[in-house]
Amino acid sequence: MDSGEYACPVCGQPVDTVVRRHKTLGAWVPAWVPGPCRNPRCAAGPEEPGTARAAGPRETDRDTQDRQDRQDRQQHRDRQKITGHH
Repeated sequence: MDSGEYACPVCGQPVDTVVRRHKTLGAWVPAWVPGPCRNPRCAAGPEEPGTARAAGPRETDRDTQDRQDRQDRQQHRDRQKITGHH
């Protein structure tokens, strides 16, 4: 696989192919996906220096949704405490 297979959805510049992994039936399976856009003039361009995330597990859409659901439930409980409604 080469970088010619993927392009930035914003500027159209070719991007690298990177490997991510996901768990399927208890085994980690590689998935080749488009990498970040390296065009400094692109809105999806590289992050500012010093803002890169620490290396670690990548948050999936499901993780993001689960986190948002927990926050929503906590906010609901907090509102109930304030208003006295149960």
